[in-house]
Amino acid sequence: MAAAKSPGRTLRRILSRLLGALMLVSLVGGIGGLCYLDHHTSAAWDEATLAVFEPVSAGEFERAYAALSRERRAAMSREAFTALVDHPAYRGVPDATYPDARQDDPNCRDAVVELEDGAWTVQIYLVQEDGQWRVHAFALQQPTATPLGTLLPECRFNAGTMAGYAGPAPERATRPTH
Repeated sequence: MAAAKSPGRTLRRILSRLLGALMLVSLVGGIGGLCYLDHHTSAAWDEATLAVFEPVSAGEFERAYAALSRERRAAMSREAFTALVDHPAYRGVPDATYPDARQDDPNCRDAVVELEDGAWTVQIYLVQEDGQWRVHAFALQQPTATPLGTLLPECRFNAGTMAGYAGPAPERATRPTH
């Protein structure tokens, strides 16, 4: 005659299997959620970037200016903004390629704009306002064989960034607002 299984042992086995299944579902859901959030954030960054630079490309500087962060608009006049972004590399941002996301600061984006004289680097810093991403700062670097990795103070550019570097400095950059 076979020994009867204790109800406690059966219950533990069922609970153990349920816990294992729950952990597996949580792991898969967590990974999927992170991928969704990364894609969602990338789409929001694209939207914020294009909200400024598509109008720049079309010469609609007032509309581009209105899409900047509040803090940037408070620190920079519409006229100063227009003078700063009236450059072929900024007009080319809507058609730029975007290298992999920056690991050191996820609010910074780098774009590569191909012009007749070479590949210009554009760095863009985004901030969140009222749940929406907005462009806050930007800078250019002319074509060079060894571009700087960082162009903006908001993206960790500092005096040491240029130490030992002989290439072109960032240009047409917004000034820090802090």
